[in-house]
Amino acid sequence: MNYIAGIDGGGTKTTLICQDLKGEELLTKRFGAFNINSIGEKAFRALLVEI
Repeated sequence: MNYIAGIDGGGTKTTLICQDLKGEELLTKRFGAFNINSIGEKAFRALLVEI
């Protein structure tokens, strides 16, 4: 099965959405800030691993 994933990362929150090719939403997860200038490199790397 094929999937499409999108990440909207910003200064206050990050949203990950996964859908199938028909557009059916399979997963939505929210995380904290994604701006490396706001959270620092160490926290940014940790967030990438978590996502």
